[in-house]
Amino acid sequence: MAFKKFAVNSILVLLSTGLSLVAAEWIFRYMVFSSAPAFKGLKDAGVLADPFNEAAYWKLYYLFGGEYGPPADPHPLLGWRGDFKPGSLMHHQAAEVGARRPVLLYGDSYAQCMPEVTCFQQLLNTDTAFARDHFLLNYGTGGYGVDQIALLFEQTFLRYERPVVVFSLMVTDMDRSPLDWRTGQKPISASKGTAYG
Repeated sequence: MAFKKFAVNSILVLLSTGLSLVAAEWIFRYMVFSSAPAFKGLKDAGVLADPFNEAAYWKLYYLFGGEYGPPADPHPLLGWRGDFKPGSLMHHQAAEVGARRPVLLYGDSYAQCMPEVTCFQQLLNTDTAFARDHFLLNYGTGGYGVDQIALLFEQTFLRYERPVVVFSLMVTDMDRSPLDWRTGQKPISASKGTAYG
Protein backbone atom coordinates (compact mmCIF):
# COMPACT_ATOMS: atom_id res chain seq x y z
CA MET A 1 0.00 0.00 0.00
CA ALA A 2 2.83 2.42 0.85
CA PHE A 3 4.52 1.66 -2.48
CA LYS A 4 1.28 2.34 -4.38
CA LYS A 5 0.85 5.68 -2.60
CA PHE A 6 4.50 6.57 -3.33
CA ALA A 7 4.09 5.64 -7.02
CA VAL A 8 0.91 7.72 -7.38
CA ASN A 9 2.53 10.72 -5.65
CA SER A 10 5.65 10.38 -7.83
CA ILE A 11 3.55 10.30 -10.99
CA LEU A 12 1.59 13.35 -9.83
CA VAL A 13 4.82 15.24 -9.06
CA LEU A 14 6.29 14.34 -12.46
CA LEU A 15 3.09 15.29 -14.31
CA SER A 16 2.66 18.57 -12.47
CA THR A 17 6.34 19.45 -12.98
CA GLY A 18 6.10 18.63 -16.69
CA LEU A 19 2.89 20.60 -17.12
CA SER A 20 4.38 23.54 -15.20
CA LEU A 21 7.44 23.58 -17.46
CA VAL A 22 5.30 23.40 -20.61
CA ALA A 23 3.03 26.18 -19.29
CA ALA A 24 6.03 28.35 -18.35
CA GLU A 25 7.53 27.88 -21.84
CA TRP A 26 4.21 28.70 -23.50
CA ILE A 27 3.74 31.84 -21.36
CA PHE A 28 7.33 32.95 -22.05
CA ARG A 29 6.90 32.47 -25.80
CA TYR A 30 3.60 34.35 -25.70
CA MET A 31 5.28 37.25 -23.93
CA VAL A 32 8.28 37.32 -26.31
CA PHE A 33 6.21 37.18 -29.49
CA SER A 34 3.32 39.31 -28.23
CA SER A 35 2.70 42.74 -29.72
CA ALA A 36 1.66 44.06 -26.30
CA PRO A 37 3.74 47.11 -25.29
CA ALA A 38 4.30 45.65 -21.81
CA PHE A 39 6.51 42.90 -23.28
CA LYS A 40 8.50 45.06 -25.73
CA GLY A 41 11.61 44.83 -23.54
CA LEU A 42 11.74 41.05 -24.09
CA LYS A 43 12.30 41.49 -27.85
CA ASP A 44 16.09 41.42 -27.63
CA ALA A 45 17.50 38.68 -29.84
CA GLY A 46 20.89 38.98 -28.11
CA VAL A 47 19.38 37.87 -24.79
CA LEU A 48 17.59 34.91 -26.34
CA ALA A 49 20.37 33.54 -28.59
CA ASP A 50 24.07 33.92 -29.34
CA PRO A 51 24.69 36.09 -32.44
CA PHE A 52 28.01 34.41 -33.22
CA ASN A 53 26.91 30.80 -33.53
CA GLU A 54 23.12 30.52 -33.40
CA ALA A 55 20.96 31.08 -36.46
CA ALA A 56 18.05 31.61 -34.04
CA TYR A 57 19.57 34.99 -33.13
CA TRP A 58 19.38 36.23 -36.72
CA LYS A 59 15.88 34.86 -37.27
CA LEU A 60 14.70 36.60 -34.09
CA TYR A 61 16.61 39.76 -35.03
CA TYR A 62 14.71 39.91 -38.33
CA LEU A 63 11.41 38.95 -36.71
CA PHE A 64 11.82 41.67 -34.07
CA GLY A 65 12.35 44.31 -36.77
CA GLY A 66 16.16 44.49 -36.93
CA GLU A 67 17.76 47.03 -39.26
CA TYR A 68 19.13 44.40 -41.68
CA GLY A 69 16.73 42.00 -43.35
CA PRO A 70 16.99 39.35 -46.03
CA PRO A 71 17.48 40.54 -49.60
CA ALA A 72 14.45 40.95 -51.84
CA ASP A 73 16.15 38.82 -54.52
CA PRO A 74 18.53 36.37 -52.80
CA HIS A 75 21.26 34.71 -54.81
CA PRO A 76 20.52 30.94 -55.06
CA LEU A 77 24.04 29.93 -53.98
CA LEU A 78 25.33 32.77 -51.81
CA GLY A 79 22.19 34.19 -50.18
CA TRP A 80 22.80 37.93 -50.30
CA ARG A 81 25.45 39.57 -52.45
CA GLY A 82 27.79 42.53 -52.52
CA ASP A 83 29.01 44.77 -55.33
CA PHE A 84 28.69 42.21 -58.12
CA LYS A 85 26.08 41.19 -60.67
CA PRO A 86 23.46 38.65 -59.56
CA GLY A 87 23.69 36.29 -62.54
CA SER A 88 27.31 36.30 -63.66
CA LEU A 89 28.84 37.36 -60.31
CA MET A 90 31.07 39.72 -62.28
CA HIS A 91 32.10 42.77 -60.31
CA HIS A 92 30.34 45.99 -61.28
CA GLN A 93 33.73 47.62 -61.96
CA ALA A 94 35.18 44.68 -63.96
CA ALA A 95 35.10 46.67 -67.22
CA GLU A 96 37.44 49.25 -65.67
CA VAL A 97 40.28 46.72 -65.30
CA GLY A 98 41.28 47.02 -68.95
CA ALA A 99 44.82 45.72 -69.61
CA ARG A 100 45.79 45.97 -65.94
CA ARG A 101 46.14 42.98 -63.64
CA PRO A 102 43.05 42.53 -61.43
CA VAL A 103 43.48 42.31 -57.67
CA LEU A 104 40.48 40.48 -56.19
CA LEU A 105 39.70 41.15 -52.53
CA TYR A 106 37.39 38.64 -50.81
CA GLY A 107 36.05 38.91 -47.27
CA ASP A 108 33.26 40.15 -45.02
CA SER A 109 32.21 43.68 -44.08
CA TYR A 110 35.75 44.59 -43.00
CA ALA A 111 36.90 43.99 -46.57
CA GLN A 112 33.73 45.54 -48.01
CA CYS A 113 34.26 48.74 -46.03
CA MET A 114 31.67 51.30 -45.01
CA PRO A 115 30.34 53.69 -47.66
CA GLU A 116 30.92 56.71 -45.40
CA VAL A 117 34.71 56.36 -45.59
CA THR A 118 37.29 56.05 -48.34
CA CYS A 119 37.64 52.31 -48.97
CA PHE A 120 40.49 50.11 -50.17
CA GLN A 121 39.42 50.21 -53.80
CA GLN A 122 39.17 54.01 -53.86
CA LEU A 123 42.55 54.39 -52.17
CA LEU A 124 44.40 51.92 -54.37
CA ASN A 125 42.65 52.57 -57.67
CA THR A 126 43.47 56.28 -57.42
CA ASP A 127 47.07 55.67 -56.35
CA THR A 128 49.24 56.19 -59.45
CA ALA A 129 51.87 53.62 -58.46
CA PHE A 130 49.26 50.88 -57.92
CA ALA A 131 46.73 51.82 -60.59
CA ARG A 132 49.27 51.93 -63.41
CA ASP A 133 49.48 48.10 -63.52
CA HIS A 134 46.67 46.89 -61.20
CA PHE A 135 42.99 47.43 -60.45
CA LEU A 136 41.33 46.33 -57.19
CA LEU A 137 37.91 44.68 -57.41
CA ASN A 138 36.45 44.44 -53.92
CA TYR A 139 34.30 41.32 -53.54
CA GLY A 140 34.01 41.85 -49.77
CA THR A 141 30.41 41.36 -48.63
CA GLY A 142 29.02 42.22 -45.22
CA GLY A 143 28.01 39.26 -43.09
CA TYR A 144 29.77 36.63 -45.18
CA GLY A 145 31.31 33.65 -43.44
CA VAL A 146 34.28 31.63 -44.68
CA ASP A 147 31.84 29.35 -46.53
CA GLN A 148 30.31 32.17 -48.59
CA ILE A 149 33.72 33.78 -49.15
CA ALA A 150 35.07 30.45 -50.48
CA LEU A 151 32.01 29.88 -52.69
CA LEU A 152 32.25 33.38 -54.15
CA PHE A 153 35.98 32.91 -54.78
CA GLU A 154 35.40 29.55 -56.52
CA GLN A 155 32.70 31.05 -58.73
CA THR A 156 34.59 34.19 -59.77
CA PHE A 157 38.39 34.12 -59.73
CA LEU A 158 38.80 32.16 -62.98
CA ARG A 159 36.78 34.81 -64.83
CA TYR A 160 39.73 37.18 -64.60
CA GLU A 161 43.09 36.93 -66.35
CA ARG A 162 46.05 36.40 -63.98
CA PRO A 163 44.31 37.74 -60.87
CA VAL A 164 46.08 38.52 -57.62
CA VAL A 165 43.81 37.18 -54.87
CA VAL A 166 43.64 38.65 -51.35
CA PHE A 167 41.52 37.15 -48.56
CA SER A 168 40.43 39.16 -45.55
CA LEU A 169 39.31 36.79 -42.80
CA MET A 170 38.12 37.65 -39.32
CA VAL A 171 37.80 35.18 -36.45
CA THR A 172 34.01 35.60 -36.46
CA ASP A 173 33.88 34.56 -40.13
CA MET A 174 34.54 31.01 -38.93
CA ASP A 175 31.51 31.06 -36.62
CA ARG A 176 29.22 32.11 -39.46
CA SER A 177 29.88 29.02 -41.60
CA PRO A 178 27.61 26.54 -39.75
CA LEU A 179 24.70 29.03 -39.66
CA ASP A 180 21.85 28.48 -42.12
CA TRP A 181 20.56 32.02 -41.59
CA ARG A 182 22.28 35.35 -41.06
CA THR A 183 20.73 38.55 -42.41
CA GLY A 184 19.02 36.10 -44.78
CA GLN A 185 19.11 32.45 -45.78
CA LYS A 186 22.60 31.27 -46.70
CA PRO A 187 24.47 28.14 -47.66
CA ILE A 188 25.53 25.97 -44.76
CA SER A 189 28.77 24.08 -44.26
CA ALA A 190 28.20 20.72 -42.65
CA SER A 191 30.37 17.87 -41.55
CA LYS A 192 30.42 14.85 -43.90
CA GLY A 193 32.18 11.93 -42.27
CA THR A 194 35.74 12.98 -41.50
CA ALA A 195 35.92 15.74 -44.12
CA TYR A 196 34.52 19.21 -43.57
CA GLY A 197 32.60 20.86 -46.36
